[in-house]
Amino acid sequence: GALNHYPEWKVDLVEAEILALDCARLNVTDGRARFHWADAMRWQPEGAVDAVVANPPFHTERRPDVALGQDFVAAAARMLNGSGHLWLVANRHLPYEAALRERLPAAHQRKTTLAQLLARGVVGTGTAAWSAHCGRIP
Repeated sequence: GALNHYPEWKVDLVEAEILALDCARLNVTDGRARFHWADAMRWQPEGAVDAVVANPPFHTERRPDVALGQDFVAAAARMLNGSGHLWLVANRHLPYEAALRERLPAAHQRKTTLAQLLARGVVGTGTAAWSAHCGRIP
């Protein structure tokens, strides 16, 4: 994951679902990680951050709700410092482009694939796999 590639980073993991947060605690054992049981759209870091990695939900119960992802973009923009980066995991068909253009400078927008983020060490293989299996990811 990202902590292996960036030894100077401190990481705040924010999750509204307690089971997901418990799973994260099992899988992220680095002492620089801090865990917060909170709504990511309302939570605020101690200061502006260099990067936000988000895999926002896009359903409310079983109904698609694209406003959730758009709200995540707005929340990330509030957290980032002037040169910060947002890595947003999202399906291509979701309409987040306008929110990204509105909230973040165009220079920081670049589409990439999950495989590319994995290769760069930004996210780990267990990033989105929290509900199906809660256990240590090798």
